Amino acid sequence: MHRKVLVNLYRSCDIYVHSSYADTFPSAIREAMSVGRPIVTTNVGIIDEYLRNGENGFLINERDEYNFAEAIAKLLSDETL
Repeated sequence: MHRKVLVNLYRSCDIYVHSSYADTFPSAIREAMSVGRPIVTTNVGIIDEYLRNGENGFLINERDEYNFAEAIAKLLSDETL
């Protein structure tokens, strides 16, 4: 996909959600962060070195669907976040 199209897709979303059991720091998360989107992702690999829980997104423990959904709902219901 052309880079400009991809960046516009990230800009058009409100939140970037990435659930994974093994990624170290996927480029998709970096791309979404580069356009200022809050991230909801599993806390795997080195993601916690770049994403600060509660500041620029939420780090959720693996297989914790409840907290995943809760973080998404929180971001969608509070524009200041």
